[in-house]
Amino acid sequence: MEKVLNSFAHRTQSVRENELELLLFRLNATQIFGIDTQKVREVVKQPLFRALQTPHRCINVETSIRGTSISAIDLRGLMGYRDVIGEHENNMIITEYNGSVQGFKVGEFLRVVEISRRDISSISKVVRSDKYLTGISTIMNVERMGRIDPVFIIDLEKILVDLVDYETLKC
Repeated sequence: MEKVLNSFAHRTQSVRENELELLLFRLNATQIFGIDTQKVREVVKQPLFRALQTPHRCINVETSIRGTSISAIDLRGLMGYRDVIGEHENNMIITEYNGSVQGFKVGEFLRVVEISRRDISSISKVVRSDKYLTGISTIMNVERMGRIDPVFIIDLEKILVDLVDYETLKC
């Protein structure tokens, strides 16, 4: 029995190493973006924000989620998009990285999908260089009768390393 359980654990780990779970969302009306769910705590409808004075234009607000003050990074602005009007279009992804909790303002939340790491292509082969994009894959869009849509994969860790001073845990 122990041999069977060890074999199952090994296969499960092997599948996890070959699969990536992505949280899909939009920053604009047409393109789909994804982030690795390993650092994601939750997705919430965009809460009320308080303005912050920071040296970076995309870390300009903070909010309170269940009594915890969280700085929010405007992922749309950072990636070069404008806010989309409409309450259903504004969400915040709450993440934890390096012991710090932060939010990312995004558009519409779509769903969570699993994709094979083999199905991820280098971003440099597809679009102009963007330092926060790590790859591109595709998904079947059930809302559009099975159309295949590209998914641009964002590296949140790279964004956080570039924008946040972790020695003081301040943005």
